[in-house]
Amino acid sequence: MFGDKENSALIKILKNKEAVVFCGAGVSLEPPAGLPNWHKLRDYTLEAVASKDEYLQQFVSDLISIPMIEDKNGKGLTPEVVASEIYQNCGGYFECFRALKDGEPNANHKYLALMAKLGFVNYIITTNFDLFIENSFDELSVPYKTYRTLEEFSQIDDLESCTHILKIHGCISFPETIIATIEQEGRGLPYEIRNVIKRLVERYVFIFWGYSGADLKIDLDYLSLLSCKDKAKGFVWNFLENEDYQEPVNPYVEILANHYGSRAQVVHGKLPDIFDEITDSKYKISREHYDCDQRQEWQQQKNIKLLEFLKKWANEYLEKLQAMNIYGSLLAYSGQTSKALQCQQHQIDLCRTTNNNSQLSTALNNIGSTYESIGEYDKALQAFEEALDIDEEQNDSKGLGILASNIGNIYYTRGDYSKALEYYDKAKNIDEQIGYQRGLSTDLNNIGMVHNSLGNGELALEFYKQAENIDREIGDKKGLAARLNNIGILFKELGNYEEAMRCYKEAQQINRALGDKKSWSTALNNMGFISYLKKDFIKAIEYYKEAQKIDEYSNNKRGIAIRLNNIGLVYKRQKQYDKALMYYQKAHDIALELGDKKSLASLYINIGSTYDILKDYSKALDYNQKAKNIYSEIGNKKGLATSLNNIGSSYKSMEQYKQALDYYKKAEEIDRELRDQNSTCVLLSNIASAYRSAKEYENAILYYEKSIALAKSLENNSELSSLFNGLGIVYRSQGLYSKALVIFEEAYKIAKDNSDFFVIVLTKNNIGKNYHKQNKYQQALDMFKQAAQLAEEYKYEEELADSLNNTAITLKQLEQYDDSLLHSQEAYEIATKCKASLEIARAFNNMGNIAKIRQEISLAIDQFKKAEAYANNCYNTEVLNMIRENLVSLQS
Repeated sequence: MFGDKENSALIKILKNKEAVVFCGAGVSLEPPAGLPNWHKLRDYTLEAVASKDEYLQQFVSDLISIPMIEDKNGKGLTPEVVASEIYQNCGGYFECFRALKDGEPNANHKYLALMAKLGFVNYIITTNFDLFIENSFDELSVPYKTYRTLEEFSQIDDLESCTHILKIHGCISFPETIIATIEQEGRGLPYEIRNVIKRLVERYVFIFWGYSGADLKIDLDYLSLLSCKDKAKGFVWNFLENEDYQEPVNPYVEILANHYGSRAQVVHGKLPDIFDEITDSKYKISREHYDCDQRQEWQQQKNIKLLEFLKKWANEYLEKLQAMNIYGSLLAYSGQTSKALQCQQHQIDLCRTTNNNSQLSTALNNIGSTYESIGEYDKALQAFEEALDIDEEQNDSKGLGILASNIGNIYYTRGDYSKALEYYDKAKNIDEQIGYQRGLSTDLNNIGMVHNSLGNGELALEFYKQAENIDREIGDKKGLAARLNNIGILFKELGNYEEAMRCYKEAQQINRALGDKKSWSTALNNMGFISYLKKDFIKAIEYYKEAQKIDEYSNNKRGIAIRLNNIGLVYKRQKQYDKALMYYQKAHDIALELGDKKSLASLYINIGSTYDILKDYSKALDYNQKAKNIYSEIGNKKGLATSLNNIGSSYKSMEQYKQALDYYKKAEEIDRELRDQNSTCVLLSNIASAYRSAKEYENAILYYEKSIALAKSLENNSELSSLFNGLGIVYRSQGLYSKALVIFEEAYKIAKDNSDFFVIVLTKNNIGKNYHKQNKYQQALDMFKQAAQLAEEYKYEEELADSLNNTAITLKQLEQYDDSLLHSQEAYEIATKCKASLEIARAFNNMGNIAKIRQEISLAIDQFKKAEAYANNCYNTEVLNMIRENLVSLQS
């Protein structure tokens, strides 16, 4: 807060005529001016809309009572969200704001007029729609000129001898100039207004009064203060303070002040008191004190007047079907899906009864979008296609573009990328022809998504960037957040986690500012996934739980299920499988309640993969079969390919190679049809691995070579190093050790270049086994020890147990039995900790061999029996047969 010195500086600014006064709603709150309660504006608006159809009355409380994100004690959607939906559906809404003309200027308005009359202020900027400042100037006969339209702002004359009053959010005398929707706020101030502000920022100190800086949450440079900071004179930001209240400082104002340093001052309660210190006492303006009851009574009168205007607006401008459309959209926006569907179906029924095809198309499109959000793709597609037929009959180009895009979304979700691209291209061509920029941005974004799914990352980024540029140009903040989210996903897939996180954070900030709960929680969810990929599991769970909290506020059950699923993934990665399954089950119960088939299938995949890790292959197969059945039912080809691949993997683990190959090849056929090259590459690798395990080496080599060629074309080095390892194992199995070594060394080089330490560990073990097969035990031992050291450093427990077992077996060959036994015991301890049954079996087998060499026959038999018990659960016939041979040789 300013002291005496700062007071003197503020007085000097005013006396030297160096100030522009920037006024917000706070200057008009005091009677006899007064403003209505903005949340009452929302409530009265919703009541006025619902008055058009008795059916809508039941939903009023649903929209008024839901929790607000930014204010835990607040209820309902923000007035801007409601205004946005109305603005998109009908006209005349801002005519209601003429109710603000009632009342008289208060002391604050009179001070502004006095400062202008005495020559201290030449420019007043205000976000207020009302006319109280102008009325106070009229009362004091102060010359002024008001700027409301863009044309007026473009013609401002600095030399004109009057006070300039700049109404940057419009004025009730021209309702069409009013800025009060999310979209309008999102676009920011038009060039003509920003240009004037930039000129003033460089010439004057801005004194903010009665303005919280709420617009800065949309864009910190909303008022050009950030972009002009190097040339700006500075600012004083005055927040309210009286005997019983001090207004909190907006954190965005604090950020801006930090950029300005000593040229910025944030103060409380200096205005209007400071004006008395620069004027003669004869000009002192009396300021009547109003108690709480008087304020409330005055505001209630304003509210009543506003309600009268709203009722008049609804009667003159709003149709019944428009009212239903508004309510259906707001219910869907707030996450109340079942009620949105009720409302939208009621609208469809009424449209059919009245033969209103134009509104029927809109209603079908809306209900289709709601069905799509819960995974009811057949119902969504049916609604979209019926709407498309209507729009074709009516030659509604804009509607055709929107519906083509929505139908494309269904095919994209189902993994039918060629069909999706066909519809997205149709939408793009239509939107280009009619100049519909918002639609064009969406089309470009969607085309980018298809190319990304097909592995064409660079091309996808080009389309995303084109869409982003359009969003920034037209000020579509909601669209911009969606583009940033997709660009983030692309960077995530490219392994550029920092850039991905930057995109997600910007999207999250925009969505938070817009009050878009669903998109906000999605952005937090994506930030959580980046933390998950970076193995910062604590931070990942924090993000997921923060997103879940927002979903719970807005009753977004589908979002809650997604967060619970993702928390389960974190616990699975941490090998806390019981916790993972518990969270999956919670998510499953919600998805089942919602009838969200897509989410159910995804959960079955995750549950199945967890049981696969636990070697419970029968359960793994059961859950993946459930996923397969759902994906087949809803026509999701990508999901179907995933489930087929997983079923194949379970059969491979069970050594049922024929069944495994059947499922892998079915999945590979789908991925080829979808042109999903990355997934095709993985499946070719899985087919090769199955042939290798089945000892069909020529087929294995054929498929490894196909997969390697594809991985090289995709520059997928992570997959490439694993493929070379697999191919090397085939050559080793054929006794082609020199050829195998060359391949393993190629795998090691790629893994080292990528800092892929997991694959480095696998490769060193494979090179060690190659040496071991050639009886080069010392070279093998060196490799196994290097692998063990890396595995321990990076906490790859199962790989560490494998490396220690390999080391123990090699030490036995070198007749270093004590060291061999120690390594087997260490391998057993590590394997027990991570529940790696195969490595436990191998450790007991080696300990049995040491006991056998030392003629400790009863001990050897005991160790071999323990090894057999663990190997029985592993589906590894080779190891099991080896153990049984050892056991039989002693028992006979």
